[in-house]
Amino acid sequence: MTKVDKLHDLILSHGFLIDPACGIEEKKDVAFKDGRVSAIADHIEASLAKEVVDISDKIVTPGLIDLHGHYDQAAMLMAVDPDSSALPNGVTTGVDAGSVGFANYRGLEMVMERSIVDVYSFLHIGAVGLSLLVALGGELQDPRLINVEKVVEHIRAHKDRILGIKIRMDAGAMASWEARNCLAKAVEAARQAGVRLMVHISRTPIPLPEILDVLDAGDIVTHIYNGHPENILNVLWGIRAEVTAARDKGVIMDVGDAHTNNMVAKHSINQGFTPDTISTDYVEIPSSPERRVAHMPELISKFHAMGLSLPQAIEASTYTPSKVLGKESEIGSLAVGMSGDAAVFDLESGSYSFIDGLGNYSSVTGDKMLTSAITIKSGNIVWAK
Repeated sequence: MTKVDKLHDLILSHGFLIDPACGIEEKKDVAFKDGRVSAIADHIEASLAKEVVDISDKIVTPGLIDLHGHYDQAAMLMAVDPDSSALPNGVTTGVDAGSVGFANYRGLEMVMERSIVDVYSFLHIGAVGLSLLVALGGELQDPRLINVEKVVEHIRAHKDRILGIKIRMDAGAMASWEARNCLAKAVEAARQAGVRLMVHISRTPIPLPEILDVLDAGDIVTHIYNGHPENILNVLWGIRAEVTAARDKGVIMDVGDAHTNNMVAKHSINQGFTPDTISTDYVEIPSSPERRVAHMPELISKFHAMGLSLPQAIEASTYTPSKVLGKESEIGSLAVGMSGDAAVFDLESGSYSFIDGLGNYSSVTGDKMLTSAITIKSGNIVWAK
Protein backbone atom coordinates (compact mmCIF):
# COMPACT_ATOMS: atom_id res chain seq x y z
CA MET A 1 0.00 0.00 0.00
CA THR A 2 1.58 3.29 -1.10
CA LYS A 3 1.43 6.51 0.86
CA VAL A 4 -1.44 7.86 -1.20
CA ASP A 5 -3.39 4.64 -0.67
CA LYS A 6 -3.43 4.83 3.12
CA LEU A 7 -6.83 4.25 4.68
CA HIS A 8 -6.36 7.14 7.11
CA ASP A 9 -4.57 10.46 7.07
CA LEU A 10 -4.12 10.64 10.83
CA ILE A 11 -4.57 8.36 13.83
CA LEU A 12 -4.74 9.54 17.44
CA SER A 13 -3.67 6.45 19.35
CA HIS A 14 -4.07 5.35 22.96
CA GLY A 15 -6.14 8.33 24.09
CA PHE A 16 -9.09 8.28 26.48
CA LEU A 17 -12.09 9.27 24.37
CA ILE A 18 -14.96 11.19 25.97
CA ASP A 19 -17.74 11.56 23.42
CA PRO A 20 -21.08 12.11 25.19
CA ALA A 21 -23.05 12.03 21.94
CA CYS A 22 -21.88 8.45 21.36
CA GLY A 23 -21.85 7.46 25.02
CA ILE A 24 -18.11 6.66 24.88
CA GLU A 25 -15.84 7.05 27.91
CA GLU A 26 -12.92 4.68 27.32
CA LYS A 27 -9.59 4.27 25.62
CA LYS A 28 -9.97 4.38 21.85
CA ASP A 29 -7.96 5.10 18.74
CA VAL A 30 -9.53 7.74 16.50
CA ALA A 31 -8.69 8.04 12.80
CA PHE A 32 -9.33 10.77 10.24
CA LYS A 33 -9.48 10.75 6.45
CA ASP A 34 -10.34 13.53 4.01
CA GLY A 35 -11.42 15.86 6.79
CA ARG A 36 -13.75 13.43 8.54
CA VAL A 37 -13.64 10.77 11.22
CA SER A 38 -12.83 7.53 9.42
CA ALA A 39 -12.63 5.02 12.27
CA ILE A 40 -12.93 4.54 16.03
CA ALA A 41 -11.64 1.32 17.56
CA ASP A 42 -9.79 -0.14 20.50
CA HIS A 43 -6.81 -0.39 18.17
CA ILE A 44 -6.21 0.88 14.64
CA GLU A 45 -3.12 -0.45 12.92
CA ALA A 46 -0.53 2.33 12.60
CA SER A 47 0.57 1.16 9.15
CA LEU A 48 -2.85 2.17 7.80
CA ALA A 49 -2.21 5.89 8.33
CA LYS A 50 0.08 8.58 6.95
CA GLU A 51 0.61 9.96 10.45
CA VAL A 52 0.14 8.55 13.93
CA VAL A 53 0.20 10.63 17.11
CA ASP A 54 0.45 8.81 20.43
CA ILE A 55 -1.77 10.57 22.98
CA SER A 56 -1.34 8.12 25.82
CA ASP A 57 -2.52 9.53 29.17
CA LYS A 58 -4.46 12.27 27.41
CA ILE A 59 -8.16 12.91 26.87
CA VAL A 60 -9.62 13.34 23.41
CA THR A 61 -13.01 14.96 22.82
CA PRO A 62 -14.94 16.37 19.89
CA GLY A 63 -13.77 19.86 19.01
CA LEU A 64 -15.21 22.31 21.52
CA ILE A 65 -18.00 24.67 20.47
CA ASP A 66 -18.08 28.12 22.07
CA LEU A 67 -21.65 29.34 21.70
CA HIS A 68 -20.85 32.90 22.81
CA GLY A 69 -17.78 34.80 21.65
CA HIS A 70 -16.95 38.07 19.89
CA TYR A 71 -14.78 37.84 16.80
CA ASP A 72 -15.07 40.97 14.66
CA GLN A 73 -12.33 43.30 15.85
CA ALA A 74 -13.32 45.91 13.29
CA ALA A 75 -16.81 46.25 14.77
CA MET A 76 -16.03 45.76 18.45
CA LEU A 77 -12.81 46.94 20.07
CA MET A 78 -12.78 44.14 22.67
CA ALA A 79 -13.35 41.38 20.10
CA VAL A 80 -10.68 38.74 19.50
CA ASP A 81 -9.23 36.86 16.56
CA PRO A 82 -10.97 33.45 16.42
CA ASP A 83 -7.94 31.40 15.39
CA SER A 84 -5.50 32.80 17.93
CA SER A 85 -8.03 32.72 20.78
CA ALA A 86 -9.89 29.50 20.01
CA LEU A 87 -7.50 26.99 18.46
CA PRO A 88 -5.05 26.96 21.41
CA ASN A 89 -8.02 26.04 23.61
CA GLY A 90 -9.49 23.14 21.67
CA VAL A 91 -12.29 25.25 20.16
CA THR A 92 -13.02 24.43 16.54
CA THR A 93 -16.40 26.17 16.19
CA GLY A 94 -17.30 29.60 17.56
CA VAL A 95 -20.40 31.77 17.47
CA ASP A 96 -20.11 35.53 17.29
CA ALA A 97 -22.91 36.64 19.61
CA GLY A 98 -24.03 39.99 18.30
CA SER A 99 -20.84 41.91 17.53
CA VAL A 100 -22.37 43.00 14.23
CA GLY A 101 -25.75 43.86 12.74
CA PHE A 102 -26.99 43.78 9.19
CA ALA A 103 -25.24 47.05 8.27
CA ASN A 104 -21.72 45.92 9.20
CA TYR A 105 -21.99 42.15 8.81
CA ARG A 106 -19.51 42.13 5.93
CA GLY A 107 -16.60 42.63 8.32
CA LEU A 108 -17.49 39.50 10.25
CA GLU A 109 -18.04 37.66 6.98
CA MET A 110 -14.42 38.44 6.05
CA VAL A 111 -13.32 36.97 9.39
CA MET A 112 -15.34 33.84 8.63
CA GLU A 113 -13.75 33.51 5.20
CA ARG A 114 -10.16 33.62 6.47
CA SER A 115 -10.48 31.68 9.72
CA ILE A 116 -9.61 28.04 10.33
CA VAL A 117 -12.20 28.00 13.10
CA ASP A 118 -15.76 27.72 11.81
CA VAL A 119 -17.43 30.99 12.84
CA TYR A 120 -21.20 31.47 12.85
CA SER A 121 -23.24 34.52 13.79
CA PHE A 122 -26.12 35.46 16.00
CA LEU A 123 -26.84 38.76 14.27
CA HIS A 124 -27.46 41.72 16.56
CA ILE A 125 -30.95 43.14 16.30
CA GLY A 126 -29.36 46.60 16.00
CA ALA A 127 -28.08 47.68 12.60
CA VAL A 128 -24.44 48.08 13.63
CA GLY A 129 -24.22 45.60 16.49
CA LEU A 130 -21.88 46.54 19.34
CA SER A 131 -19.78 49.07 17.44
CA LEU A 132 -21.57 51.95 19.20
CA LEU A 133 -20.69 50.77 22.71
CA VAL A 134 -17.66 53.06 22.90
CA ALA A 135 -19.45 56.14 21.54
CA LEU A 136 -22.85 55.84 23.22
CA GLY A 137 -22.32 53.42 26.10
CA GLY A 138 -25.05 51.23 24.65
CA GLU A 139 -25.90 49.96 21.20
CA LEU A 140 -29.69 50.57 21.19
CA GLN A 141 -29.87 54.02 22.76
CA ASP A 142 -31.58 55.03 19.52
CA PRO A 143 -34.31 52.44 18.82
CA ARG A 144 -34.36 53.53 15.18
CA LEU A 145 -31.33 51.26 14.79
CA ILE A 146 -33.75 48.32 14.81
CA ASN A 147 -35.23 47.53 11.41
CA VAL A 148 -37.02 44.19 11.57
CA GLU A 149 -37.57 43.94 7.83
CA LYS A 150 -33.87 44.44 7.00
CA VAL A 151 -32.72 42.07 9.74
CA VAL A 152 -34.97 39.30 8.42
CA GLU A 153 -33.94 39.99 4.82
CA HIS A 154 -30.25 39.81 5.77
CA ILE A 155 -30.63 36.56 7.69
CA ARG A 156 -32.43 34.93 4.78
CA ALA A 157 -29.62 36.02 2.45
CA HIS A 158 -26.94 34.56 4.75
CA LYS A 159 -28.69 31.62 6.36
CA ASP A 160 -25.64 29.39 5.97
CA ARG A 161 -23.74 31.43 8.60
CA ILE A 162 -26.34 33.48 10.49
CA LEU A 163 -28.09 31.06 12.82
CA GLY A 164 -29.89 33.39 15.19
CA ILE A 165 -30.52 36.91 16.52
CA LYS A 166 -28.94 38.49 19.60
CA ILE A 167 -30.25 41.22 21.87
CA ARG A 168 -28.67 42.50 25.07
CA MET A 169 -31.36 43.19 27.62
CA ASP A 170 -28.91 45.26 29.63
CA ALA A 171 -29.59 48.54 31.41
CA GLY A 172 -26.66 50.03 29.50
CA ALA A 173 -27.83 48.84 26.09
CA MET A 174 -31.05 50.80 25.78
CA ALA A 175 -33.20 53.32 27.61
CA SER A 176 -35.31 51.53 30.22
CA TRP A 177 -38.54 52.90 28.71
CA GLU A 178 -37.61 51.40 25.34
CA ALA A 179 -36.55 47.97 26.66
CA ARG A 180 -39.87 46.19 26.13
CA ASN A 181 -40.21 47.63 22.63
CA CYS A 182 -36.66 46.53 21.71
CA LEU A 183 -37.30 43.01 23.01
CA ALA A 184 -40.61 42.77 21.15
CA LYS A 185 -38.90 43.70 17.87
CA ALA A 186 -36.15 41.13 18.44
CA VAL A 187 -38.75 38.44 19.06
CA GLU A 188 -40.68 39.52 15.95
CA ALA A 189 -37.55 39.36 13.79
CA ALA A 190 -36.56 35.93 15.10
CA ARG A 191 -40.00 34.49 14.47
CA GLN A 192 -40.19 35.95 10.96
CA ALA A 193 -36.72 34.70 10.08
CA GLY A 194 -37.33 31.29 11.67
CA VAL A 195 -34.19 31.44 13.85
CA ARG A 196 -33.39 31.29 17.54
CA LEU A 197 -33.20 34.36 19.72
CA MET A 198 -30.30 34.74 22.18
CA VAL A 199 -31.00 37.16 25.03
CA HIS A 200 -28.35 38.63 27.34
CA ILE A 201 -30.02 38.79 30.79
CA SER A 202 -27.30 40.43 32.90
CA ARG A 203 -28.39 43.82 34.34
CA THR A 204 -31.77 43.54 32.62
CA PRO A 205 -33.81 46.77 32.84
CA ILE A 206 -37.13 44.89 33.02
CA PRO A 207 -38.16 41.95 35.20
CA LEU A 208 -36.61 38.66 34.11
CA PRO A 209 -39.98 36.83 34.06
CA GLU A 210 -41.17 39.22 31.34
CA ILE A 211 -38.24 38.20 29.17
CA LEU A 212 -38.64 34.49 29.79
CA ASP A 213 -42.35 34.66 29.06
CA VAL A 214 -41.86 35.73 25.41
CA LEU A 215 -39.21 33.12 24.62
CA ASP A 216 -39.96 29.87 22.81
CA ALA A 217 -38.35 26.45 22.91
CA GLY A 218 -34.88 26.70 21.40
CA ASP A 219 -34.35 30.33 22.30
CA ILE A 220 -31.33 31.02 24.50
CA VAL A 221 -30.74 33.06 27.62
CA THR A 222 -27.08 33.80 28.23
CA HIS A 223 -25.26 34.88 31.42
CA ILE A 224 -27.56 32.67 33.48
CA TYR A 225 -25.32 32.86 36.54
CA ASN A 226 -24.93 36.65 36.67
CA GLY A 227 -25.20 38.19 40.11
CA HIS A 228 -27.09 41.38 39.27
CA PRO A 229 -30.67 42.10 40.37
CA GLU A 230 -33.22 40.06 38.40
CA ASN A 231 -30.98 37.01 38.21
CA ILE A 232 -32.22 33.42 38.24
CA LEU A 233 -32.30 33.13 42.06
CA ASN A 234 -35.01 34.43 44.38
CA VAL A 235 -34.38 36.29 47.64
CA LEU A 236 -33.94 32.96 49.45
CA TRP A 237 -31.33 31.81 46.89
CA GLY A 238 -33.69 29.27 45.36
CA ILE A 239 -34.28 28.88 41.63
CA ARG A 240 -37.08 31.20 40.55
CA ALA A 241 -40.22 29.39 39.42
CA GLU A 242 -40.27 31.33 36.16
CA VAL A 243 -36.74 30.15 35.36
CA THR A 244 -37.69 26.52 35.94
CA ALA A 245 -40.78 26.99 33.77
CA ALA A 246 -38.67 28.46 30.97
CA ARG A 247 -36.32 25.50 31.04
CA ASP A 248 -39.30 23.14 31.06
CA LYS A 249 -40.61 24.71 27.85
CA GLY A 250 -37.23 24.28 26.15
CA VAL A 251 -35.40 27.58 26.62
CA ILE A 252 -31.63 26.95 26.49
CA MET A 253 -29.64 28.07 29.54
CA ASP A 254 -26.18 29.30 28.47
CA VAL A 255 -23.28 30.30 30.73
CA GLY A 256 -21.63 33.25 28.91
CA ASP A 257 -19.06 33.16 31.68
CA ALA A 258 -17.74 36.73 31.45
CA HIS A 259 -20.79 37.75 33.52
CA THR A 260 -20.81 34.78 35.90
CA ASN A 261 -20.91 35.25 39.66
CA ASN A 262 -19.42 32.04 41.03
CA MET A 263 -21.60 32.14 44.14
CA VAL A 264 -24.77 32.29 42.03
CA ALA A 265 -23.44 29.41 39.93
CA LYS A 266 -22.62 27.30 42.99
CA HIS A 267 -26.02 27.84 44.62
CA SER A 268 -27.78 27.05 41.34
CA ILE A 269 -25.80 23.91 40.57
CA ASN A 270 -26.19 22.66 44.14
CA GLN A 271 -29.94 22.77 43.49
CA GLY A 272 -29.55 20.81 40.26
CA PHE A 273 -29.80 23.80 37.93
CA THR A 274 -26.86 22.97 35.67
CA PRO A 275 -26.11 24.81 32.41
CA ASP A 276 -27.28 23.47 29.07
CA THR A 277 -24.30 25.04 27.30
CA ILE A 278 -20.95 26.31 28.56
CA SER A 279 -19.59 29.35 26.73
CA THR A 280 -17.07 32.12 27.35
CA ASP A 281 -18.41 35.45 26.04
CA TYR A 282 -14.78 35.78 25.06
CA VAL A 283 -13.43 39.32 24.78
CA GLU A 284 -10.26 41.15 25.75
CA ILE A 285 -10.73 43.57 28.67
CA PRO A 286 -7.72 45.92 28.57
CA SER A 287 -9.48 48.56 30.68
CA SER A 288 -10.04 46.13 33.57
CA PRO A 289 -6.73 44.36 34.25
CA GLU A 290 -8.18 42.62 37.31
CA ARG A 291 -10.67 40.80 35.08
CA ARG A 292 -9.84 37.93 32.76
CA VAL A 293 -12.28 35.99 30.64
CA ALA A 294 -11.72 32.25 31.05
CA HIS A 295 -11.15 29.94 28.09
CA MET A 296 -13.27 26.86 27.42
CA PRO A 297 -10.99 24.19 28.99
CA GLU A 298 -10.83 26.24 32.18
CA LEU A 299 -14.62 26.57 32.21
CA ILE A 300 -15.08 22.83 31.75
CA SER A 301 -12.74 22.38 34.71
CA LYS A 302 -14.60 25.00 36.77
CA PHE A 303 -18.02 23.49 36.24
CA HIS A 304 -16.56 20.06 36.95
CA ALA A 305 -15.31 21.48 40.25
CA MET A 306 -18.82 22.76 40.96
CA GLY A 307 -20.39 19.34 40.57
CA LEU A 308 -20.78 18.43 36.91
CA SER A 309 -19.12 15.20 35.89
CA LEU A 310 -16.39 15.67 33.30
CA PRO A 311 -18.56 14.06 30.58
CA GLN A 312 -21.45 16.38 31.52
CA ALA A 313 -19.25 19.46 31.21
CA ILE A 314 -17.85 18.21 27.90
CA GLU A 315 -21.36 17.52 26.59
CA ALA A 316 -22.32 21.11 27.43
CA SER A 317 -19.31 22.22 25.37
CA THR A 318 -19.72 19.91 22.38
CA TYR A 319 -22.88 17.94 21.64
CA THR A 320 -25.50 20.25 23.20
CA PRO A 321 -24.24 23.40 21.45
CA SER A 322 -24.07 21.46 18.19
CA LYS A 323 -27.81 20.76 18.59
CA VAL A 324 -28.49 24.41 19.43
CA LEU A 325 -26.81 25.37 16.17
CA GLY A 326 -28.67 22.67 14.22
CA LYS A 327 -25.28 21.16 13.32
CA GLU A 328 -25.41 17.89 15.28
CA SER A 329 -25.10 15.81 12.11
CA GLU A 330 -21.74 17.49 11.39
CA ILE A 331 -20.02 18.51 14.62
CA GLY A 332 -20.18 17.84 18.34
CA SER A 333 -19.27 14.15 18.09
CA LEU A 334 -16.47 11.94 16.79
CA ALA A 335 -18.73 9.29 15.31
CA VAL A 336 -17.51 7.88 12.00
CA GLY A 337 -18.45 10.23 9.17
CA MET A 338 -18.59 13.37 11.31
CA SER A 339 -16.38 16.37 10.66
CA GLY A 340 -12.85 15.66 11.82
CA ASP A 341 -12.82 18.26 14.59
CA ALA A 342 -11.20 17.08 17.82
CA ALA A 343 -9.42 18.37 20.89
CA VAL A 344 -6.75 16.62 22.95
CA PHE A 345 -6.19 17.61 26.58
CA ASP A 346 -4.02 16.85 29.52
CA LEU A 347 -5.96 16.41 32.77
CA GLU A 348 -3.69 17.90 35.39
CA SER A 349 -4.02 17.41 39.14
CA GLY A 350 -3.35 20.09 41.71
CA SER A 351 -5.07 22.86 43.62
CA TYR A 352 -6.91 25.37 41.44
CA SER A 353 -9.01 28.48 42.05
CA PHE A 354 -11.40 29.44 39.28
CA ILE A 355 -12.15 32.99 38.18
CA ASP A 356 -15.58 34.47 37.63
CA GLY A 357 -16.78 37.50 35.68
CA LEU A 358 -16.09 39.75 38.66
CA GLY A 359 -12.43 38.76 38.81
CA ASN A 360 -12.97 36.65 41.93
CA TYR A 361 -10.91 33.48 42.35
CA SER A 362 -11.67 32.34 45.88
CA SER A 363 -15.21 30.98 45.72
CA VAL A 364 -14.63 27.91 43.51
CA THR A 365 -11.71 25.54 43.93
CA GLY A 366 -10.97 22.15 42.43
CA ASP A 367 -8.26 19.54 42.00
CA LYS A 368 -8.43 19.02 38.23
CA MET A 369 -7.62 21.24 35.27
CA LEU A 370 -7.95 20.49 31.58
CA THR A 371 -5.14 22.01 29.52
CA SER A 372 -4.97 21.92 25.74
CA ALA A 373 -2.42 19.72 24.01
CA ILE A 374 -3.57 19.37 20.38
CA THR A 375 -6.38 20.83 18.28
CA ILE A 376 -7.53 19.10 15.10
CA LYS A 377 -9.70 20.80 12.50
CA SER A 378 -11.07 18.85 9.53
CA GLY A 379 -8.68 15.99 10.24
CA ASN A 380 -5.55 18.18 10.37
CA ILE A 381 -3.48 19.23 13.35
CA VAL A 382 -3.85 23.02 13.45
CA TRP A 383 -2.39 23.68 16.88
CA ALA A 384 -0.14 21.76 19.27
CA LYS A 385 1.69 22.88 22.38
